Amino acid sequence: MPKRNSCSAGEHVAILDAIEQGDGEQAAHLMAHHLGEYASTLLTAPSRPTEIDFGKLFAPVRGV
Repeated sequence: MPKRNSCSAGEHVAILDAIEQGDGEQAAHLMAHHLGEYASTLLTAPSRPTEIDFGKLFAPVRGV
């Protein structure tokens, strides 16, 4: 499972600012970078889930 999206609100604001200013080229550049970074996290995500030892995970709760 990929990690949660770690983009900042500032990235979104910058894209919207460029759109509001009518700078389509800058908006497209920022969006391409933004999506590229996110796609990169998807492509580097592990292909199989990590095994979880539920006994160790819940041992403090059970008092083991």
